[in-house]
Formats: sequence, structure tokens, C-alpha cells
Amino acid sequence: MMLAILLYNKNSVGMKKILFLLLWLLTTGCNKQPLVTMEQREAYYSIKGTYRIESILWDGLPLDLDNDGKSSVDLYDELKGFALVDIGNEAAATVHSNSLGFPGGVFDGNVSIALPFQGVERSYSPAGGIYCAPDGLRWAVSLMFVIERDGTVLFDDVSNLGLCDDDYRLDVSYVRDIKLKKTGAGRLQLSTDWLFYDYATSSVVTGIVTVSYVRTGQDTFII
Repeated sequence: MMLAILLYNKNSVGMKKILFLLLWLLTTGCNKQPLVTMEQREAYYSIKGTYRIESILWDGLPLDLDNDGKSSVDLYDELKGFALVDIGNEAAATVHSNSLGFPGGVFDGNVSIALPFQGVERSYSPAGGIYCAPDGLRWAVSLMFVIERDGTVLFDDVSNLGLCDDDYRLDVSYVRDIKLKKTGAGRLQLSTDWLFYDYATSSVVTGIVTVSYVRTGQDTFII
């Protein structure tokens, strides 16, 4: 009956306005995008969770970082001997979302990373020189990420770790341009400039380091 009335009065100004309003509501209702797309959900579940370090590699010559007379290009094997670097069952990296609502479809989150360092420091003794902390060093860094509606994960770059260039912690202050990327489901890779003290050559060396992470745990909370 209502449809018949609308058709009967379709030439009236009031009915035209009503028909236009109904058409607009139907159109906007059909075209309304969900706050979070399926691609965003799938991308998030492919990276969320806790991670351990799988390897720390660089393309330079083998290094002896723990002064045991053995050198390797897998620097994680060299760093594991330091008490503050061997984190055992602790998470080396954790990925989590910042919000459960994601207003406007903005899907963002945070990656917390514990970076392991040899602990290369400038000595303030009268003799000067280089000193390596016996237990190594761990430094916390946090990166933001955004997942676009098509599922593309974009990680924020970190230019430095907040120390001035002349800080006594030489290896931490040297780090530049930290970049993180997803290399597969449950796999992340970090690359940055790094500084080490090589006991084999008694010299400070620098280069690009690649840290690979593999996921070890993931909660089951559903967004």
C-alpha cells in the first residue's frame, strides 16, 4: 500500500524528496565499508604474538665478540655468551594491537623489541681506549605499525635509539635507520647499522646487520 501511495504521488515535490532520501539511505547502506577488513584481520594474525631471535647475520668477515678465540658471521652465537643478551624464554619481540575498536578502519599496533648489544663502551680511564661490558647490554625499542585495508603491513622506521653521537655506549649510539619488515607468517626481519668490537683483530667494525625473528607464541583473543 505504501509503495502504491509513493508511486501515485511521485510527481509531488514532497514525494520526490522522500524517494531521494530512501534511495540515498539504500545506497550508503550498501556501500558502507566495515571498520576492519578481512585482509587487515588476516595480516594482523599473521604477525601478532611473541618472537625469539633466530639469527643475527651480517655480510662482513667472521667476528669474535666474546673473546673465546672463535669467530662467526652468525653474531647471535657470539652474543649468546653475555648474560644480558641471552634472554632465554623471554620474548625478544612482541607484536600487539593498540586498539580493539579501530575507529574509521585504522588498524595500528606496536612492536616491542629487546635489542642485544655487545656493550662496546668508551673507556674513561687515563689510558683511554675501548671497553666491553662483561655482561653485554639489552636496549628496548618500540616501533609502530599500520595495516592498510588491503592487508599491507607498514612498519615505522626508527632513525636512532635516542643517544647522542658522543655517548659512551658506542654500539647503542651508533645504531641508525632501524627497519622492520614481515618476511612470512610469524616471521619478522630487522635491519640496521651496527657497531662491534672484534677481539680477533682488536678493532671496532661496523656494518649492516640483519636480525631474523620467528614467532613462538600467539594468544587466541579474537577481535
